[in-house]
Amino acid sequence: MLLANISSSNYTFSAVIKSSADLMTFSIGKTIHCHVLICGYGLDTYVQAALVSFYAKTGHVRTARKIFDKMPQRTIVAWNSMISGYEQNGFGKEAIELFHLMRDSGVKPDSTTFVSLLSACAQVGATGLGCWVHEYIARNCFDMNVVLGTALINMYSRCGNVIKAREVFDSMEEKNIVAWTAIISGYGMHGHGSRALELFNEMRLHGLQPNNVTFVAILSACAHAGLVNEGRRIFASMKQEYGLEPSVEHQVCMVDMLGRAGHLNEAYQFIKDIPKEPAAAVWTAMLGSCKMHKNFDLGVEVAEHLLSLEPENPGHYVMLSNIYALAGAEKPAIPASESVMHEVEEEEREHALRYHSEKLAIAFGLLKTGPGVPIKIVKNLRMCEDCHTAVKHISVIANREINVRDRLRFHHFKDGSCTCGDYW
Repeated sequence: MLLANISSSNYTFSAVIKSSADLMTFSIGKTIHCHVLICGYGLDTYVQAALVSFYAKTGHVRTARKIFDKMPQRTIVAWNSMISGYEQNGFGKEAIELFHLMRDSGVKPDSTTFVSLLSACAQVGATGLGCWVHEYIARNCFDMNVVLGTALINMYSRCGNVIKAREVFDSMEEKNIVAWTAIISGYGMHGHGSRALELFNEMRLHGLQPNNVTFVAILSACAHAGLVNEGRRIFASMKQEYGLEPSVEHQVCMVDMLGRAGHLNEAYQFIKDIPKEPAAAVWTAMLGSCKMHKNFDLGVEVAEHLLSLEPENPGHYVMLSNIYALAGAEKPAIPASESVMHEVEEEEREHALRYHSEKLAIAFGLLKTGPGVPIKIVKNLRMCEDCHTAVKHISVIANREINVRDRLRFHHFKDGSCTCGDYW
């Protein structure tokens, strides 16, 4: 079209910018943006909305927000693109803030808004807002389609209420593989491996074929619940029954499952049998299992493979350092001082453990809430053994329910015990 010297319109630019976003071709989209400015369409509402979506989808949320803020008129499409951009790039808090700004501006949300907003709530654990969205949907007679229903399932699951997630799932008239996978993942995240298996089998009876994501969800559920035999059988069925080649995610789940259960030699042999060079994530799972079961010799061997793949990753050195600490220190009942790097002196280790994020958060919660009010904690790292032990004691002393969502799963503490059964 350019070579034919035909002038472009706002519809032309909107279409090609959308195509650039769909194809994730940032350099081409940026070039088209230059054409937009040269041709005088920089303030066109449709073109601006397309540019917001393009920059947000390609991960350049700051640029997207600059364009969004300069828009003289913001359509619901532009608002949704910006909210979705924040959520998809991991800025859940910013997505929620923008939604509140949208409501203050008098713009009514639609189903697309709520799908992104519910995902943002799931990211940051914003249970209250997520429940408000659910009530708003019911009150305003929104169509509970499979996309919106699945977003609600994910929100409730990741905010600690798998019972409510199941209620939403059961109320859905249409259930596709994504919805089934969401509820299976929810049960797995909360340590209900047997229920996840029941749903997995029920799903297959309904004639739905599990996909790669479904297998990650069910294998992860087996790993968190110690269902090793079931996990082995499901992993074998991937290729034998469904013709699916295991990906890195499935391999990590298997190593994690075998390693957590103490089958370190089998996990190591599983890695050796992987046809291609195992990914760093697979070795990381193996190293974590070696640390969990205090297998110093195998841990050092695994660490050598891992460091040869990612020598610049500081997390691997921290893990290896902790394994050395385990090899040279006798573990007291509490605190579990091996949760801190071994270079730190013993007294300093115990002091450092007092300042782990969940302990500080719980202390703040105890100070700022009334007796009997449950405390909910969200963190982006795996909970350490010392904190897990400490929170069990705190739940008894303070007579509180304490729910902790770490990087991998939920821990529901009550009366000195955790729903994970000390298996996580």
